[in-house]
Amino acid sequence: MNANYISMMITGRKPISDSILYSIKKEIPNLNEEWLLQGKGSMFLAPNDVITNEVDDVFSRISDDEFAIYFAKHKDRLLNNEIIKVIIEKAASELYINKLKEDIKKLSDNS
Repeated sequence: MNANYISMMITGRKPISDSILYSIKKEIPNLNEEWLLQGKGSMFLAPNDVITNEVDDVFSRISDDEFAIYFAKHKDRLLNNEIIKVIIEKAASELYINKLKEDIKKLSDNS
């Protein structure tokens, strides 16, 4: 990449490509992407945000099927995690509530 291209990205005349952003984040993992791309927030992320971004990055590179297989292989360990239990229970509750709403709507439509 030449200096002219870098200058155009800095001045906003050229967007920062995903591959360049990935390279920058690889070298400076705690750099805030929102700050880099939009000038918002602080330049660097808090330590907990860095971990969250690294996890997001890993999960963005695997398919839903790969995640499902991983979860199935490690479900005993994962289901012992309190946070995961709460997330699953919340999701199940939301699905149940939505199903009830659909059933009530069907009943009221038939009346």
